[in-house]
Amino acid sequence: RTLWNIISSCVLTLFACIYSAIHPNIPSSKDSPLRIIRRRLGIMLMALIAPELIVTWARRQWISARQVTKQFKESGYFNVPQPQGQSQNYTWTQTHSFFVLMGGFMHYDADRKPYHTLQPDQLLKLIGAGCIDAPTINRFDLCRST
Repeated sequence: RTLWNIISSCVLTLFACIYSAIHPNIPSSKDSPLRIIRRRLGIMLMALIAPELIVTWARRQWISARQVTKQFKESGYFNVPQPQGQSQNYTWTQTHSFFVLMGGFMHYDADRKPYHTLQPDQLLKLIGAGCIDAPTINRFDLCRST
């Protein structure tokens, strides 16, 4: 093996690890595939150059998800009755909070076209106003869909 082979295999392994470890926000329906790839490559480069920034970013998201979970549980909207014939648990969890913070809930217009991504406060406001129902998806289905 040459020095170049060793370096290239190390660099490829490093990029593969970073690529699989990074979980960026859900892209907008208006984002082009090129923009999505560029954003992900930018995050990968940042993780390579300054990994402590990624740790800080993850910590901030975790703190935000905890706050959103507390806010949603206190709202009382997410004590939804279980649909008949199902034994699923639909209570709001921190997984739901991460999902809403990363842009997982979308508001659609009358033509069923994506209108905009719902932020946590917007989601609570629409549920409180009776415009939409509280989401009935359990955390295991969320993990499978992301």
